[in-house]
Amino acid sequence: MPGWLKVRYGTSELVTSLMLNYAALFLGLYIVNYLLRDPNAGAMMSYRLPPEGSLTRLLAGTHIHAGLPVGLIACMLGSLYLFRTRWGYEARIVGANAAFARNLGLPTAGIAITVQALGGLIAAAGGAIEIQGMYNRFAWTDLPGMGWNGLVVAILAGNNPLLVPPAAFALAFLEVGGKLLALNFAVPLEVIGLIKALVILFSTASLGLRSSGWQAFLARRRQRFARFSEKIPS
Repeated sequence: MPGWLKVRYGTSELVTSLMLNYAALFLGLYIVNYLLRDPNAGAMMSYRLPPEGSLTRLLAGTHIHAGLPVGLIACMLGSLYLFRTRWGYEARIVGANAAFARNLGLPTAGIAITVQALGGLIAAAGGAIEIQGMYNRFAWTDLPGMGWNGLVVAILAGNNPLLVPPAAFALAFLEVGGKLLALNFAVPLEVIGLIKALVILFSTASLGLRSSGWQAFLARRRQRFARFSEKIPS
């Protein structure tokens, strides 16, 4: 749906995806409440996952499970798709400049919707891995905020799938380290949140500064400054 709205009305797929998160949340809560709810749980939770439906722990005493190699493989496949296939090359052209892609004769609408659907499939797989690896049943009644984390990781990685693992590790280090500081050294949560906000702010700003529109704006300003400097007598 965000891909179709992008093609049909030119809306931002980022904004529509974040807004539709709430529609997906309440649809999921409806399914859990009326189809999958365990009446003996004492709260709105699904039935317990069967043992064969849970991912195995790779290291005893930790939360590292079989979803980690799956995520790494997904990053490698994503890199191959984007940088080693014709479909990935076309997707990058459409994402960089849709008007230029249309002039090349590319089916921009189909490519945009396909890429959006593929991204949704990967996100759904990530949610399933999270539940099967970390929990024994589905008990979320609110958005866990992973969409925002994914957005920050994508910005830090520069939209390069191979850089997603180190970017995700850096964000996780910041998250966990902030909680440890708050628990062990009485650092206010507001200070930790401020540091996280600064990281997100500077990461987003760096992405905007690399955009073609900003670079064109700076080039025009430099040209005007150069013409103005030539008129000043030495």
